[in-house]
Amino acid sequence: MPSSAVIDNSEKLHLQEDFADSQATIRGDLSGMQLPEILTLLEVGGKTGLLKIEFPETLPKTYLAIKNGKIGRIRSAFLPSWYKSLLHIGVPEVELSSQKYDGFNVVQKIEELKTAGLINQEQVQELLKHRMLMALLPIFHCNKGSFSFSPENVDSGYIEPGMHATALSLELSRRLDELKNINGIEFNPNQSFKLSNLIGDFSDRIADLDKNDWMLISIFSQKMSLAEVSKKSHLLWNEIVLSVHKLENLGLIGLENPTGPKKNWRLEATFSAPPFSLTSLSSETVSLGSYRGKKILLSLNRSADCPICNTHIQSLIEAYPRLKKQGVEVIAIFHADLSDLQNRVGRLLPPFPLLADPDGVVHDSYKLSKSFFGLISPKNMPEMRRGMKLEGTGIKVNKEFLTMPAEFLINPDLSIYKAHYYAYIADSLPIDTVFEWASQDD
Repeated sequence: MPSSAVIDNSEKLHLQEDFADSQATIRGDLSGMQLPEILTLLEVGGKTGLLKIEFPETLPKTYLAIKNGKIGRIRSAFLPSWYKSLLHIGVPEVELSSQKYDGFNVVQKIEELKTAGLINQEQVQELLKHRMLMALLPIFHCNKGSFSFSPENVDSGYIEPGMHATALSLELSRRLDELKNINGIEFNPNQSFKLSNLIGDFSDRIADLDKNDWMLISIFSQKMSLAEVSKKSHLLWNEIVLSVHKLENLGLIGLENPTGPKKNWRLEATFSAPPFSLTSLSSETVSLGSYRGKKILLSLNRSADCPICNTHIQSLIEAYPRLKKQGVEVIAIFHADLSDLQNRVGRLLPPFPLLADPDGVVHDSYKLSKSFFGLISPKNMPEMRRGMKLEGTGIKVNKEFLTMPAEFLINPDLSIYKAHYYAYIADSLPIDTVFEWASQDD
């Protein structure tokens, strides 16, 4: 056999034999054989060497030291330092500080701590397992990438007696199963979140928060990627995802753009949609995060008595059955308080949420503009006349009269697919454009 054996998908049936017999570096594609199968083969074969997992895009490289089929060292950008991990389980900082900057020989330090009675072997094994779960959960079922296994001495930094790969795989699968009930929702370790600036009164939304949720609320006081959250919190990926999903659903946190738009710049495609949490006409709190996993048509309108805005709502009411069938949810936000919504546009009885943004904070976060020429454009007249005839709507515009509406098509991951800022009040997004987007695969 040559010194390097490249394993593609068509050779998968021969992979077990190659792992068992070869002393060469073996490479393969994760689309043909994923990490659970690789770890099982390494354990069954009692192999010793270094397993390297690489990904084409944003996930970090991961290195696993395997000795006699057991994993005893792991390196990943998802992991904090061993120094911080030992602090996390209660080792006094004074026992570690002398090596904080002078290099940290974890094997030597663990033996010293065991001799001093500060930790025991069971704690070491539990911490090793926890670090492995932290590193492997976000990548365990990823099928886009490659692996290579090189037989070599891995004694340096190896924590004896290591972990059985098959038992670890079962634990990884069990924890990932917890996320299956969040259908259609995916989180990327490089996504950044921050406490929402538009939380409002959240006193009725905190009753079910647990200690993990509160920890993340504290962490998200600054913008933080989920990979950074993992290192800072020592939580496992499934715990982070479940907590982030809950907090986003409650409107307490929201996605942050890696490099957000400059002040007063408009939002664009691929930007994260700014989070919000507002009260609906039915007095329910509606958060953007609760729609993760669904396509959204977000309509930001002027005051509740704007005739042209109300004709647009009527058009959305007529289109809604087809939009709903195609998997699109509609949310309409007005620069108005609830009483105005109830007495004006609310009388159209839309089947989708009407939200009140009385102070215009959401309108500001979505960068709506003002235009005198957009207000007086003759292109508004047909919709103006139609709006005056709608039962229950007003003909008087007395609030934010220079504001131009906007509409946003928002993808299931809450990124913006299309931002449509009106040039004049009646310049709504063509409904055929929405239907075309709705028919596209996610």
